[in-house]
Amino acid sequence: MTRLTEQVDFQIGRIMDAVDRMGLADDTVVIFTSDHGNMHGNHRLSSKFSFYRESVGVPFVMWYPGEIDAGVVNTHDLVNIGLDILPTCCDYAGIA
Repeated sequence: MTRLTEQVDFQIGRIMDAVDRMGLADDTVVIFTSDHGNMHGNHRLSSKFSFYRESVGVPFVMWYPGEIDAGVVNTHDLVNIGLDILPTCCDYAGIA
């Protein structure tokens, strides 16, 4: 395994550090998503060719201090990346 999750986490940390250094943390919405997960060795598999949760789950994380509560995990509402992200970003930016 190539420790892909660790590499992604490191790069996100670099972005968040830059946002903080620029004093933009309170005015920045951060959205992390992907096409779908990877098996990372679960079920002795390393690619996306099966319908296990690790492979078909789409990561979606939003961060916006003061607007989005930290640590809340919503497993009930589905998100359609193509339909939901743009209007949500517009709402946070104050765009009708």
